[in-house]
Amino acid sequence: MPPSTERVPERPVQPAVWPGGRRSVVLPVTAATLALVFALGFWSVVFAPSGSQVAAWWPAAGVSAALVALSPQRSWVSLALALVAVTGTANIAAGRPLLVALCFGVANATEAVVIAWSLGAARERPALRSTADMRRLVAASVLGGLTIGLLASLTVTLLEDGAFLVTWERVLASHVAGVLIVLPVALLVLPGVSPGIRWREWRGSASALEAGAQVIATLAVVSVVFSRGQDRPFVYLCLPFLVWLALRLPPWAVALEILAIATLVNVLIHEGGGPFISSGAMTPETSAVLVQSFLVVCVVVAMPLALSLQERRETLTDLRRSGGDLQVERDFTAAVLDSTDSLIVVVDPAGRIVRANAAVERISGLALSRLVGSAYDEALLMPGAAARFRHTFLSGGEPTGDGPDGVEHQVWRSPSGQARAVTASSRPLHRDDPTGPVVITGRDITEQLETQGLLRSILDATTATAVIGTDTEGVITFFNAGAEAMLGFSSVEMVDRETPARFHLESEVVERARELAVEPGFEVFVHEVRRTGVPERRDWTYLRRDGTTIVVSLTVSARTDVDGTIHGYLGIAADVTERRRAEESLRTALEHERLAVARLHELDRIKTDFVSSTSHELRTPLTSVLGFSQLLATEAVGPVNQRQRALLSRIEKSGRRLLDLVENLLTLASLESGELDLRKAAVDLREVVVIALETLEETLRGRDLTLELDLGADPVGVWGDQDQLERAVINLLSNAIKFTDDGGRVEVSLTHVGDEARLRVGDTGMGIPLEEQDRLFSRFFRASSATAAAVPGTGLGLSIVHAIVEAHDGSIEVTSTPDVGTTFVVHLPTSQEQAEPAA
Repeated sequence: MPPSTERVPERPVQPAVWPGGRRSVVLPVTAATLALVFALGFWSVVFAPSGSQVAAWWPAAGVSAALVALSPQRSWVSLALALVAVTGTANIAAGRPLLVALCFGVANATEAVVIAWSLGAARERPALRSTADMRRLVAASVLGGLTIGLLASLTVTLLEDGAFLVTWERVLASHVAGVLIVLPVALLVLPGVSPGIRWREWRGSASALEAGAQVIATLAVVSVVFSRGQDRPFVYLCLPFLVWLALRLPPWAVALEILAIATLVNVLIHEGGGPFISSGAMTPETSAVLVQSFLVVCVVVAMPLALSLQERRETLTDLRRSGGDLQVERDFTAAVLDSTDSLIVVVDPAGRIVRANAAVERISGLALSRLVGSAYDEALLMPGAAARFRHTFLSGGEPTGDGPDGVEHQVWRSPSGQARAVTASSRPLHRDDPTGPVVITGRDITEQLETQGLLRSILDATTATAVIGTDTEGVITFFNAGAEAMLGFSSVEMVDRETPARFHLESEVVERARELAVEPGFEVFVHEVRRTGVPERRDWTYLRRDGTTIVVSLTVSARTDVDGTIHGYLGIAADVTERRRAEESLRTALEHERLAVARLHELDRIKTDFVSSTSHELRTPLTSVLGFSQLLATEAVGPVNQRQRALLSRIEKSGRRLLDLVENLLTLASLESGELDLRKAAVDLREVVVIALETLEETLRGRDLTLELDLGADPVGVWGDQDQLERAVINLLSNAIKFTDDGGRVEVSLTHVGDEARLRVGDTGMGIPLEEQDRLFSRFFRASSATAAAVPGTGLGLSIVHAIVEAHDGSIEVTSTPDVGTTFVVHLPTSQEQAEPAA
């Protein structure tokens, strides 16, 4: 009995409400979709990386493609024009020049039409019900990405002096990711486009509670992997969670989850999170391409698996409804054969086809009625593959493929004439009859190879970063263009021939081996990764082909199978030679600066010691000079005439000025060295002011100054050293008297406010310029107004006042206006018990 050729009928697909519904529904939905395209385009341009001419992610591409693909072909022209206007306006609103925005609008509209045409939307409404549909979607996305990549790169190159290849790889990655993430949502979730979001689809997959837990766990892992400051290459930890979702949830839920993950990843990347940004080991352009490549990998990993499982669930559901008789069993066999994407062909010993499933029909474009009875090699294989098949199958030769169990690569025909890459293996239909019919099973890997080629092209286009892959023994298996540019070796020289020892310094390898207590060799680079399972990053010195050396930051991670078995290692290296040189120069400069500061401190200490020692030595002879001048003035050793008395008065006056200078220097030196012994006790500031005025009584004699005192009736007590406080007040009053012309006024007041005492000393003297007031308490500083007026002074008085006040945990402030006057206010903390006035 010949095998059954009946096929399980496909599920009818309801007509889409959008855009096949009434005009009153189409227009608002279309307008809303165009508004969404505008918003997404504007958002993508605004949040593009700094200095980049193109956006990092372009989800508007998926929305635009969905709008065109799900609309009648007769409306494509008007929709394309609308997309040109909307995306061009979005670019203009985001700040791009008019001509550039218009060119980008044309490029985006062209991409949407190309994708719709590639999906066959001109013949029938696109759907996403099987893995074959998914492959078609991937191919359309890549074709659309190549189209807009060419147009956008030409625009940036011609109009903005951008780099063609850099723009091409970024646009290609961002648009392929945008279409593959957004378009499945439109094909699976929108009302009428698919059977709809039905809660019964959860049966056989996961409960709502379990699904929620899976979604939350997946988003949490993504948030951690792409968080700010997380620079370890853990991005592939997200893939097991995506597979988990695909195994338990229907395709529409997986599509929505991938959309949420993509949105979250791009937001976190924009905020500076994730290993592609935080590590600082690659340029922003390279990081953006790798992020979008990662999102593409998420789609091609999860969506085909979810669609395949959905097909099988639907088949089993139909089977349960059909009963359990022999016809049901035959229908089940046919359904299983036709529902799988695997290629299944049964051939007789002569190599003629006895049975083939729907996947074979789909790839070959030949109906089963034409396939049955045809020679396998003539009907399905390209000439080269046909010759190899005749050698291995009909002639009894050994398989020429490099795979195990007779698995080999074949090249199949397709309806368009394009070759399809297939991995095929064969086994007897009946195990006890090896000479009977043979079952050939295969898998179409064309899209997989194209995707791998795309990823390899992206990695090869990354010329600023070296990406080097090895097997477990250290033999190099991948050597990208960035590695070639960095090291000067070609991939032909390195792949399958050399190990990383070819460009590593032997001395560094030996030193690292000694640290790890392992033998020098490849184990040095992967020991920590193998031991901890965590990628390792450290600096190494690379020896280039021309003999020069560079310093690189190398991150080594393991490549594992699904069961965790390590099958190789991946090293990503960035040239940090200039950065390390700059850091070393900075460290050297900082060390020199530290030594200079230490030397200055030492010189300052020596200066202070010298001033203190010299001042002590000067005080004794000055005391003698003053004493002898006073003795002569009293005529104790003989009469003194009027002329001699005047000279003795000058000697005494000059001696006292010099003695005051010495005392000031000693006080300042003691304060700066911290050796001033403050004998603190309860002090009434009123008494301090009175003593200071008595000391300056001689200075006031003969001056036409108005002295206004307001010391209050109550004691103003502080905890301090009375002698030093008297010195501070004397200096303030002396300055006020000295810098105020006759006819002026000097004001002194004491107040008690809260937990502090305030001493205010004001005058109507010459004042201090505003630009000089911030240096007023510096040593030896004299205001320009005092210098111009030839008022004598050393510039030490106010610095001593400032030091004494700070030693009493107080503060001093000044307000001054030239030719108006100056006011000093001293704030001192009060004692716990105000000092009582002296009895």
